[in-house]
Amino acid sequence: MMATKVLVVDDGVQFGELISALEERGVVMHYQPQVELDSFQVVGVESLVRLLDADGNVCYPGRFVHLAELEGLNKHLTALDLVA
Repeated sequence: MMATKVLVVDDGVQFGELISALEERGVVMHYQPQVELDSFQVVGVESLVRLLDADGNVCYPGRFVHLAELEGLNKHLTALDLVA
C-alpha cells in the first residue's frame, strides 16, 4: 500500500489534488492581452493558470501556485502553457 502525501498551504489545494489536475488535464489556461495604453495596440499576452477541482469549480492561483513551487511542479504548469 502506498502512502498518500497530504500537504496543504493556506487553506489551499492538497498535493494529491494538484497532481490529479496535472495528470487529468484539470488545468485551464486563460490568456489576457497586454495593451499599450498610448496606442491601444496589443504588445503581449499574459497566461493565467486555473485548476478545476473534482466538482468542476475553479481554483485560483493563490490556492495552488505556492504548493506547486514548493514541490517543484511549477515547470509542469509552464509546459502546459507552452503546448496550449
